[in-house]
Amino acid sequence: MSHLTHPIKVEAIEIHQAPDKPTTIHAVGCSHGRRAHTEVRARKFIPTEDDGYEDDWYAVAPCARKAS
Repeated sequence: MSHLTHPIKVEAIEIHQAPDKPTTIHAVGCSHGRRAHTEVRARKFIPTEDDGYEDDWYAVAPCARKAS
């Protein structure tokens, strides 16, 4: 079960990873991605609370919390 700080409301996400920051989920194409110094790992699925990945923790950015 992935752990999310907030529910994800968008249909397409990007997962941003940086060595010294928590892993965050953003909406595809948001302005955070252009200015962040992070590695972007696009995902074809949106993590859910029952996906079987118990060790995954994600901070959900405000852009991914809003419905498109």
